[in-house]
Amino acid sequence: MAMSAVKYAEALHALLPPGDAFAGGEGTTLDGLLLGLAQELERIDARGDELLTQVFPDKSTELLAEWERVCGLPDECMVALAQTDAAREAAIVARLTQNSEPTVAFLVAAATALGYDITITENRERRFGASYGTPYGGPDWNLTFTVALSSGDPLITSRQYGADYGGVYATISDLPLLCLLGHLKPAHTIMFIL
Repeated sequence: MAMSAVKYAEALHALLPPGDAFAGGEGTTLDGLLLGLAQELERIDARGDELLTQVFPDKSTELLAEWERVCGLPDECMVALAQTDAAREAAIVARLTQNSEPTVAFLVAAATALGYDITITENRERRFGASYGTPYGGPDWNLTFTVALSSGDPLITSRQYGADYGGVYATISDLPLLCLLGHLKPAHTIMFIL
C-alpha cells in the first residue's frame, strides 16, 4: 500500500541532519523541495503497487504483450481468432494452467474451450475371422484416432452431386481447430476428421 506524500515529507524531514543549516518550517524553500520529492515518491510507490497487479496474467493490462511472449502467443493456431484483451488474457491463463496430457478428454476440453463440440474415437487394430486372426487395418491402426465434429457444422463442405471425379469428399475450412488439435495431439498419432 502506497504511503501518502505527507508521510514521505515527514520521513524526509526526519532524515535531515540536525542543526541550523537545515532548519526550516512550513513555507520555506527546503520544505517545498522535500514536499516535491515526497509527491514523486508517493507516485512511484503507487506505481509499484499497480505493477504488483500486473504480475498476474488475468489482471494484466500493461504487461499483456510480455505475457504473450512468455507463453508463445498468439501462435499460428490463434491468429485467425478475434483478439480482444479479455480473449488474450483467457488464452494466456489457459496456456499457463493447461494440463497438456494428451488424452481424449484433454483434446475434447481444448476444442470445447474454443467453442467446438467434438467427439474423439480411438481406433484399434481390426480383426475379422476370429478363427484365422487376419489383421484388418494392421497394427498401425492403433496409432490413429477419429475426430467427429458436431452434426450440421457449417465448417464442413461435403462433396456434392456432379462433382469432378477424384475430388475430395469433404473440406474443413476451420483452420484454428485443425491447427490446435494438430499441435496438441501426440506426435506419433494420425488424426482423421469426420
